[in-house]
This record gives sequence, C-alpha cells and structure tokens, in this order.
Amino acid sequence: MLYKILLKEGGLPQFIAAIAGSIIGLILLMASTQFYFDIKGVLNENSDLIKPDYLIINKKVSTLTTAGFSKATFREREMAELREQKFVKEIAPFVSNGFEVKAYSNPGYNVPAIYTDMFFEALPDEYLDIPQELWKWAPGDSIVPIAVPRDYLNLYNFGYALSKGMPQIAGSMISMLKFQLTLTNKNVENATQPQTKCTGQIVGFTDRINTILVPRNFLIYMNKQLNTTAPAPSRILIVAKDPSDKSIPKFLSERNYETNKEKLKNSKLNILLNIMMSVLTGLSLTIIFLSFMTFTLAFQLLITKKQEKIRTLLYLGFGVPQVIKYYVAMFVSANVGIFALAWIATSQLKDEFFKVMIDFNFPVAEGTSNTVILIGLGITVLITVLNTFFLFSKVAGMDNGRK
Repeated sequence: MLYKILLKEGGLPQFIAAIAGSIIGLILLMASTQFYFDIKGVLNENSDLIKPDYLIINKKVSTLTTAGFSKATFREREMAELREQKFVKEIAPFVSNGFEVKAYSNPGYNVPAIYTDMFFEALPDEYLDIPQELWKWAPGDSIVPIAVPRDYLNLYNFGYALSKGMPQIAGSMISMLKFQLTLTNKNVENATQPQTKCTGQIVGFTDRINTILVPRNFLIYMNKQLNTTAPAPSRILIVAKDPSDKSIPKFLSERNYETNKEKLKNSKLNILLNIMMSVLTGLSLTIIFLSFMTFTLAFQLLITKKQEKIRTLLYLGFGVPQVIKYYVAMFVSANVGIFALAWIATSQLKDEFFKVMIDFNFPVAEGTSNTVILIGLGITVLITVLNTFFLFSKVAGMDNGRK
C-alpha cells in the first residue's frame, strides 16, 4: 500500500533523464580511466616516451675549446645552479674513465676480429633502461657488463658492414661475444698498478643514453685501483619536472648548453596524453555531477509532489525510515543498474580497443582493470549514500515541521 501511495505519478521523465545521464557519465569515466591505464602501459614499453623527462645536456664546443683554452666540462657551481632551477627534479653527472681502454675480440660466430680504443661512461643504475638483473658488477667478477646505443649496431650493420663487405651482426649474437679489455694508467711512471685486464660483454642496448656504458661502481673502482682521476663531467642527465617548460630552452641558450631538441618534442606526447585524459575525466565527472544533481532534484520533486501524503503517513505513526525505504530501494536499484550497464559498456569498449591495439602491435592487457571497476563502484556507492542522506534529511524535516 505504501508503495502505491508514495511512488505513483512520481516524475518518471526526470528519473529517466537522471539515469541516462549517470550511465553516460559513468561509462565515460570508467572507459577513459581504462584507456589511460592501457596507454600508459604501452608507453612503458618505450623508454623514449615513458621517460620523456630525461634530458642530457652538454656545453657547446667552441673555437676556444678546440684550441685548448677551455674545456666543455661542468664545474661544481654550474651543477649546483642546475639543481636550483625550477624545472629540474634531479641531476646525474656522467662519470668517465681516467684511464685508457683498449678492447679486442677474437673472431668467431662469423664476426671479424675487432681491436679498438674505447671510452666508458656511467650513470646511477636507476636512470638506465637496461634490465637490472643483467647490470651487476662487484670486485672479483669475471665479466664486466657493457651497454651500447642501439644506433651503434645499426650504423655498423647498415653502413660500415655493407660498404666493407663484412657480415652483418644480429643483436642477440653480439651478446654472445666477449671482449678482452686492457685498462692502463696513462701516467705509468707514477702508478702502483699501471695496467689491468678484464673481460667485457655487451649485455644490452640502450635507446636512452648515447654512449658506451658500464656499471658506475666498476668505473669508480677501476679509477681508484689504477690511481687515476675521472675527468670533470662533460654531460649531465637532467630529470625534468616538465620538459615542455618554456624556461628550459631559454636557460640552455643563456648558459650556452645543448640538448637533443627531439627529446623536448617527444616529451610533449606524454604531457598531451595527460591533458587529454584529464579533460575527458573532468568531463565525465561533470556529467556525473550533473546527473547526481538531476537525481537529487528529481527526488526532491517527487517528495514535494507527495508531501501531503508523506506528512499524513508520518502523522499516522509511520517512521521516517519506513517512509523513505521505498525511495531508497528505487534509487539503489537504479544505481546498481547504472553501474552494471556502465561496466558492460566499458568492457565492450575495452574489447574493441584491445583488438585495435593488437592490430597495431601494441600489447595491452585483456579485460577491464580491477581499479577501474573499483572507481565505478566507489562513485556509485558515493552517489547512493549522498542521495540517501538528502532524502532522509528532507523527510525528517517534514516530520519536524509536523511536530
């Protein structure tokens, strides 16, 4: 009986509009969040995109530098100035070898013998795009892991090897080769240990750092063992807070510093992604908020239309919980239905998105993320609780007015 009294002729058009708006808003929110997670996962596979905040700077080489009147290296005060810049999150100077490095390999695996002078540089491990399990060295280890830019291999395979009629080398084959390294103190007369030998092995390729890398602790240890001093850093890696900050090019130009401008351009992709997702998420939240307001207004209109009947029921002794439980049951059912439909729609959109990404060879996880489901569920519960509170307050106000 109470159901018929309270819910008959209850503003059905407004209620349907509120449901439709909530479904659209929740779908947009869940789908945009899911796509954001998926795209960020794809970007994790590309270090140049997921780590666009890494900039490597150096001083410009001038005529005075060439003539030997100055060096393109960084002083301590210049590095301190860098740390103080608002766009800088962290800096990491490159560590170099103060000793001579000669490397040679024995021919094998259809690879010619190689003999060359080399140089080494190092950075803290956390800034490298090399698997950590391969990037380990301790005193006494027989193998020194080495990483080289992938471009070096491409230059050899598609330039040098073809022009010289030499075999091209697969990346997997390079990692099978070992190089004999001879490390020598250039000032032999003053050295207690002028020379040492070890074995190096290329364990990976880097797309981020354009240099020949070895573990930082190896380089520091060998400089100490050979009684050599590492040169002042000529390059510095900067972890930028916002690589698209307009103050970065201005600062670099004023200090006569250089960086790869393509890095600054590529970094904007990640920023653009965040902006687009933020706008879409904001739009979704706005739609949900407006839908919530529509819900609230629809229920207030419903309560207003039934005000006299509600007052009568309260006067007859029905409690506030007894009166509102039918309304609460109605919008709880509606919100559960909204969440279910939004979940289904998001899952279908994710399936289509998954197919598109696989077609373009971008691996993404199947299925809707649990985090996305929890976000949708949390929004639904929040709206339900708030509507219940507003409804209870409205009807309780009528009860107080009757008293």
